[in-house]
Amino acid sequence: MPPQTEMGLLEQRVLVVRRVSQGYELLNESGQPVGHARWRQLGWWRWILHVYEQEQSPLVCSVRTRLGWPPRREIRDAEGELVGFLTRQLLLNRWECVAFRFHAGRFLSEAGVVLATWSNQRLEFAEGVRHDPFAKMLLVAAVVAH
Repeated sequence: MPPQTEMGLLEQRVLVVRRVSQGYELLNESGQPVGHARWRQLGWWRWILHVYEQEQSPLVCSVRTRLGWPPRREIRDAEGELVGFLTRQLLLNRWECVAFRFHAGRFLSEAGVVLATWSNQRLEFAEGVRHDPFAKMLLVAAVVAH
C-alpha cells in the first residue's frame, strides 16, 4: 500500500510553484494541486496577493505592500494576524527580526543553516521548518510575491 500523502499546502515537504495568468499554482511533489495564489488590485497602484489551499479554497495568508521606508511587503495569516515582512533579501518575523536570508537559491537562518531551497520552480523545506506553519507562510510568500 503506497504511503498516504498529506494534502494541505503547509504540510508539504516540497512545493512546485508554477506561474499562471493571474498568479501561481502550487503543487505537491507528485504534481497534484495543493493551493494557488492570486493577485487582486486594491487601487490604481496597490495590489494584494492571496494564497489559498486547494480544497475549498480557504485563505492561508496574504501579502501586501506596506507604505513607508524601507519598502517591504507585509505577510498576514488567514485571520489577519501579522506573520512577518518581506524585503529584497530578508524575511523578517512579526517582531521585525531576521527569520531568513535569501542567498543563491537558499533561505538561511542567521546562523547560516539552510532552512529551505528554491530552484527550478521547486521550494523544498528543510527539517528545521517542516513543521512550522508560520515559517512556511513566510517562505511561500517570498517565492510567490517576488
